[in-house]
Amino acid sequence: MVSINAPVREHMTSLGPVWADWQARLPEVLAKCEERWGVEIGERIARRVTSSLFRVKVRGREAVLKVALPGPHLRQQAQVLESARGEGYVYLYDRDDDLGALLLESLGGTLEARGEALYQSLPPNVLLPLIHDSELVKPLVDTLKVAWKLPHELAEVPDETTYKAAQLRDLIDRLADSLGVREQHADAIARARIYAEQRLGAREDSWMVVCHGDPHPGNLLEVPHPRPGAPTGYVWVDPDGFLCEPEYDLGVVLRGFNRLILAAEDPVVTLRSWCAVLAEATGTDAEAIWQWAFIERVSSGLYLMDQGWRERGRQFLESATWVIARKRP
Repeated sequence: MVSINAPVREHMTSLGPVWADWQARLPEVLAKCEERWGVEIGERIARRVTSSLFRVKVRGREAVLKVALPGPHLRQQAQVLESARGEGYVYLYDRDDDLGALLLESLGGTLEARGEALYQSLPPNVLLPLIHDSELVKPLVDTLKVAWKLPHELAEVPDETTYKAAQLRDLIDRLADSLGVREQHADAIARARIYAEQRLGAREDSWMVVCHGDPHPGNLLEVPHPRPGAPTGYVWVDPDGFLCEPEYDLGVVLRGFNRLILAAEDPVVTLRSWCAVLAEATGTDAEAIWQWAFIERVSSGLYLMDQGWRERGRQFLESATWVIARKRP
């Protein structure tokens, strides 16, 4: 029997009948995928609340079948992958929007797993200064630069209400109040709102790219064999595909590392140096990366708390407070 932890159960419950209906339909969806593509479905390799991944074979060739709740998000993901044609992204072999199914290239391990293997034995105070000079940065940044070449027509140009900074500002306000943590984490929340307003004020359509939206190292996977479109040996999976500054994606890259930040005596110099390294490598603005990373750190913490991962979310907020107010938890 598969064990489901409390946060996942809470998320499932929040989806209610939609999730239950999708789960009930999953065997039928898999059967239709077998019929449509002639796939042999093997083991399930990932199970999330609204999607599952299966190893499959198509005429003897290995592939991955992703089945998920049909809807706008999955359609946009498929549009991005279809347009990319393997350039910086996993190959999309075929799609069925009605079924909520994507037939994808089979990939290897994640950059995150490679990093853990290389550095997990090092103590936090030693590891923090090493990261931006590590061999993990180049494939991540260079693969983003390939992915950013997608045409703008793939996504709608955001306005003052749909721009990412406005969405995150409103999310922070809503969750800070609904969770009752605005006073407890006042410094971090106030600074994140200031940065969001500054990013909103600096919005410029001509600077925007089709962002991945969630480019953490766990979403960067190794290609099993060298191929065109994957010069770094890695490609991205699970894109959101919206228009924003490239600095937004780079900010997402830096939003984590909470354990290391909380262990550092002064993480600001280190984090600022990371921003400078990423900016130089991509021709972007270091201050914008810093601001997006902070907005994402706070909004992610609140979101995780709202979804039931209260301890994990609290670490995001505490690391944000330590960065800008020098207050330890």
